[in-house]
Amino acid sequence: MAALMQASYQGMTPWSERMIADQIAAPGTLVATVPHAFTLARVTLDEAELLALVTDPAHRRCGHARDLMSRIERAAMRAGAGRMFLEVAQDNAAATALYAHLGYAHQGTRRDYYGPGRAALLMSRALYAD
Repeated sequence: MAALMQASYQGMTPWSERMIADQIAAPGTLVATVPHAFTLARVTLDEAELLALVTDPAHRRCGHARDLMSRIERAAMRAGAGRMFLEVAQDNAAATALYAHLGYAHQGTRRDYYGPGRAALLMSRALYAD
């Protein structure tokens, strides 16, 4: 997972193996994987937060991210979450478009969140059973 994150995170600091292992071991953490991609989320009470959605750059635009989002959202609902929150770099057009297509709405902006001049968009959506 750390190697995949290293290859995927351009302009951002990837998590270390230890950080990933610690997060997975933490209560409320959800993991979904497919070959060449994974996602991590955390559920606290009735809310879920997407922590990472990572796809190998050589395997993007194959539906992995959409599949993983569906899986992690279903897992979050089973864990009691009614809403999913996420942060995405404002300049990450592909991810922002994916989240908007999946029904995530802009809730706010965190200036300089990813470094000087790199804002994070805060997005969320209600989770519903299919």
